[in-house]
Amino acid sequence: MLQGTATSLLAVCGLAKAYDGRVIVAGLDLEVEAGSAVALMGPNGCGKSTVLRCLSGHEQGTHTSFETGGQPARVHSSAYRRDVFPIFDDFSFFPDITVAEHLELLAGMYDVPDHEAAAAAALARFGISGVAQQFPTSLSSGQIRRVAFAAAAIRPWKLLLLDEPEQRLDADGRSRLVQFLKEQWNGSPLSPPMSLQTWANTARAAFRSPCWFSSMPLPIRVMVASGSVIASP
Repeated sequence: MLQGTATSLLAVCGLAKAYDGRVIVAGLDLEVEAGSAVALMGPNGCGKSTVLRCLSGHEQGTHTSFETGGQPARVHSSAYRRDVFPIFDDFSFFPDITVAEHLELLAGMYDVPDHEAAAAAALARFGISGVAQQFPTSLSSGQIRRVAFAAAAIRPWKLLLLDEPEQRLDADGRSRLVQFLKEQWNGSPLSPPMSLQTWANTARAAFRSPCWFSSMPLPIRVMVASGSVIASP
């Protein structure tokens, strides 16, 4: 049985999920170490997004064991929600506060110093300073995606779950996202075994599929689902 260690950000054994009797995920074993990046690849409908939603707590799957840091995971606990940050298509906003106010509120929730400055810097990082005073309902889908990534630049996280993160982003948006992830990697105390440019190129390729990153992303490990159901080999 796969068991997590104290250095594992996440370890799940025997993850399974079915809808109306149709098996989508069958016995997936996965361990994500600190300082690693993983991409899950496979054909449409094989369960890639379902795996991420089970890991984030958006979907209820079954499993033999599910651990974080070597301890049983409680996906709906405040500690787990603090450490694991999912960015999916259904990233939600309050309709009656501005983009800047959203990010300032987020900064306040996580005790980030100088809320307004943190929000402004995050928006500038993703090239959307101009939407700061707009309401989320007025944004394009690509702008909403950038705001979601700006949130990742503000709040602390240990594990970032991304489902096809390049969707709705133009070339500039994709470039800014890759640069953001590279900057996270630059903060790692570990010696990178490949160049940043090589990692960036790999990241761009992996962005065609759901993936998840630790807070200090290193070269991507790829898991491929060859059939219509995701399962461990």
